[in-house]
Amino acid sequence: MDNKSIVATMIYGRPFPEVGTCVCHGKPVTEADFKDEVSKKEYLLSRMCQKSQDEFFDSNNDGDDI
Repeated sequence: MDNKSIVATMIYGRPFPEVGTCVCHGKPVTEADFKDEVSKKEYLLSRMCQKSQDEFFDSNNDGDDI
């Protein structure tokens, strides 16, 4: 198991997914789900869907929603 999968398993209870799945929710993700190119690039690094990115990067979020 690689480092990304170890960390993802520790945080989300599932290994780092292949492209097409959200690491947070385990649900399918398509390119059309993202609002801009920056969000698409972030997904390729983190595998976080748009909703997860919005919640994670929202400075007003206390983190309880993820």
